[in-house]
This record gives sequence, structure tokens and C-alpha cells, in this order.
Amino acid sequence: MSLKVSVIVPVYNEEKYLPGFLESLRNQTSLPEEIIFSDNNSSDNSISIINSYKSILPIIIVTEIIKGILPTVERAWRETKGDLIIRTDADALLPKNYIKKCIKYYESHLNTQASTGPVLSAEFHLLYSVLYPIGTVIFNYILSFVRGYPHILGPNTVVRRSALVRINGYLTDIKTIDDHLLTKKLHSHNLKIDYVFNQYNFHSIRRWLKNPINILKSILINFNTNIYTEKT
Repeated sequence: MSLKVSVIVPVYNEEKYLPGFLESLRNQTSLPEEIIFSDNNSSDNSISIINSYKSILPIIIVTEIIKGILPTVERAWRETKGDLIIRTDADALLPKNYIKKCIKYYESHLNTQASTGPVLSAEFHLLYSVLYPIGTVIFNYILSFVRGYPHILGPNTVVRRSALVRINGYLTDIKTIDDHLLTKKLHSHNLKIDYVFNQYNFHSIRRWLKNPINILKSILINFNTNIYTEKT
């Protein structure tokens, strides 16, 4: 029996990027059983755009009134029913065989509890389009060599639902962000995390383009999550 897939997506004012993301879901060679959008009180047309795809995709919309990425993602995964949970972003683009590859990988790697992979730039920029994927690959290889396991990247996260149940999801008392927290909790429970080269997708570099200082922040946050500010 094929693994059932739930996709969870935190949303806050993403009207510019949602059409592209939704089309990338629509074009998947294997559709998920459900796509759960967790709205963090958007004030633009995000929800209207999502609703326009309800007749095409298995969409569920939930609302999280507490501001922040952690409560928003936590709200989403608690609604899931799938065996595999793909957590990505509303400004991401998924290759058409992304979900199919994820299913195939987990069906043949029964000990793997979570995985991540390269994140490529969704926009073209002469410099950043090269730095962005190189950073996500090299950084993870260094981490894997130094500490023995990779760092999960937020927009390219796949995890077994049973693993999230075991670690009690994204609940925490410390200030952090979801990919750091998930990586730490999975490792503390000795749950296997893989870095999978062909599990790649695309993500907007809009924050780098808007302010190059965010490049430095994206590096420093790996050493001190207190510098993180909520994405807007």
C-alpha cells in the first residue's frame, strides 16, 4: 500500500507567490491526500486565491491566531492524516515529481524518519541563484560531517507522521524556529534524518533580494536563533 501524503503550508500574506505554488501542486505526478494551509491572520488575498483551487486540489484551510511560524506549523500538522508529512512554504515551487520521489524514497528506506534536500532559487539572480543552493548543500555536508546528521531545511521538509507524534510535534518552551526545533527534537529521540540529493525544490530568495543583510542573518541564525524575525 502506497504511503499517504499530507502537505502542510504556513501562510501569511502570500498572494504574490501562491498562484505559482498552487500550480506546482496541481502539476504533481502524484497528488497528496490533503493540503493543509495554516493561515496566520493574512490581510491580503491569500485565502481567496487558495479557495479558488479547492475544486482542483484537496485543500483544507485552518487558522492560527497566535502569531509566529511555530504555532502556525504546529496547528497545521495536528490536522493531518497522512503517513508522510511534507512541510513547505507558500513561496516555494515543487518539481512535478517531487511528491512521487518522496513516497518512493520512504517506501525503500524504512528506517528514515525525516529528510531534507537541496533548496534552489525560484528567481534568477546572477550571484544569489548560485550561492543559495551551494549554501544549502555545503552547509549540510559540513554539519553532517561534524555532528553526524543534517539540518532540516524548512521549505524542504519531509517527516513521518509517526515521528512527529513521538516527539510531540513543534511544541517547545524555547525561542527557536521550526526547522531548527524539528532537527533537534528528532535527533534527541535518535530518529534517523537523511539528506537526499534528488529531494530538491525551489524557494523564493525575495528576502535576500530585498535586503542583502538577510544573507548574513541566514548564516548566523544557525548559531543563535534569537536573531530570527518573523517572515513577512
